[in-house]
Amino acid sequence: MGLTVSLSVLSASAANVNLNSNSSSINTLSSNNISHTVSTSKTTTSTSKTTVSTSKTTVSTTKVKTIRVLIYSGTGAINSCVSGVINGLHYSNNKNLVPGYKFSCGTTRTISSKTLSGYNVLVMPGGTSGLNYIKNVDGNAIKKFVSSGHGYVGICAGAYSGSKYVKGLYYGWGLAPHVYCNHISHEGNLLVKTSTAISSLLGPSKTLTLAHYNGPAMYTRGGNTVTFAYYADNKTGYKGQKAIVGDYYGSGRTVLSGPHPELQPTNSSLLAKMVLWAAHVNKVQQIFAVSSVNPSNGAVYVAANKQITVKYTESVKLANSNIKLQTSTGTSVPITTSVSGNTLTISHPLLSTGVKYIFTVASGTVVSSSGKTLNSYSSSFTVSPLTIAQMKDGINRVHAFQSKNNRLPNYVSFGTKQIPIATFKEIIAAYGLKL
Repeated sequence: MGLTVSLSVLSASAANVNLNSNSSSINTLSSNNISHTVSTSKTTTSTSKTTVSTSKTTVSTTKVKTIRVLIYSGTGAINSCVSGVINGLHYSNNKNLVPGYKFSCGTTRTISSKTLSGYNVLVMPGGTSGLNYIKNVDGNAIKKFVSSGHGYVGICAGAYSGSKYVKGLYYGWGLAPHVYCNHISHEGNLLVKTSTAISSLLGPSKTLTLAHYNGPAMYTRGGNTVTFAYYADNKTGYKGQKAIVGDYYGSGRTVLSGPHPELQPTNSSLLAKMVLWAAHVNKVQQIFAVSSVNPSNGAVYVAANKQITVKYTESVKLANSNIKLQTSTGTSVPITTSVSGNTLTISHPLLSTGVKYIFTVASGTVVSSSGKTLNSYSSSFTVSPLTIAQMKDGINRVHAFQSKNNRLPNYVSFGTKQIPIATFKEIIAAYGLKL
C-alpha cells in the first residue's frame, strides 16, 4: 500500500496560513464532493406533534420545531468538519437529545442573501483558515442575515472569521462584536468546562473532552456575552479563557467555538445546543440520554487498545453487568467496566487488526442519578488494519516531514485514507511505538 505524509491541513483551521504552499493539500480535503442525505429544500420552519420517549417508562407529547441549518461547504471548508456537523445534528434528531427541536440541514458552496433565505442558522465549520473565509465568502450577506434576527455558529476557522479581532493578525467579520481571539497552535484532545450561565440550556456544569485543531482562545470586552465553556487545562496555554462563547449582533445571535464538538470524540448534545442558542432558544428539557461515545459509531482506524467511553447527560451508576463487546461475527471479548460521574468506561485486551467490533449496553444496565434508565444501546467501530511495517514506514515519513518543516503533519496518508496525526499516535502506541 502506498504511503505518504500529507501536508498540514487542520492546522490551517487556525487564524492564518500560507495558502500557496498548502494549496494542493487543501484541495484534496475541500468539500467538492460531500456525500450525505439531507433536506435542502427551503420551506418555512414548521411545528408538528410527535410522541417522544424521555425514559424507559415515561412518555410525553411535545410540539417539535424544526431548526433549519445551512452549513457552508465551499472554498476553505474541510470535508470532515462539514460532514461532522451534519452527522452530529442528525444524531441529535435520532436520539432526541434536545426534546421539542429537530434539525434540517442543507449545504452551500456559496454564500449570498439568496442562499441564506429560508434558514434559521448558518454554520461556518472548521476550515483552512479564518482569513481564507474572510477573503472568499460574502461577509456582508452573513452580517445582514444575522443582524435581521438569524443565527451564526462558527467553529475553529469559522470562529476566527466571526470574531471582532484576531490578536496581532486581522479583523474578523465582527459577528461577535465583543469577542476577541488569541491564535492557538495546538492539535489534539483537551478539556473544557461548561458554564452555569445558561444551565437551562446546557444543564449542570461538567468537564468535557473535545477535539481541538488550533481553534481560538477567546476573551471579551464589554457587551452581554454568554460563556458556554472555558478551557479547563493548559494545553493551549490559555487555561481559563473562553472556549465557546455567545454574543449578539443586531437582532441575531452568534456562537463561536475553538474546539470541535462535531469531531471525535463527538459531543452532539453540545453541538445541538450551540445551534439552538443561535436560533434564540434559551431552554430545553433536560433528558437522560447518551450524549457521546468514543470511538464514535462507525469509526475506522481505531487504536487496538483504545478504551471505549460512553458519556451520558447525567451522572450514572451500573445496575448490572449486562455490557458486551463482540466481533461482528459474534466472538465475545473479555472486558472490565467502570463508572465515574457521567462516564462509562469499557476496557479490553488488545484487539485484532482490521476487525469490526460491536459493544452493547443492555436495557436497564445504566441508571441515572435521578433513577432513570435507558433502552439497549449499541455502537460499532473497526480497528486499524495497519501492519507494524506500515506503522514504522509512517513514523519514518512523519520524522522526515518534521525535520523539513519543524512541526508534525496533521495527517498520515495510507493510499487514499488520511489518518489524523493524533489518531496515528494512538494506533502506533498500542504496539509500543511512538514518534
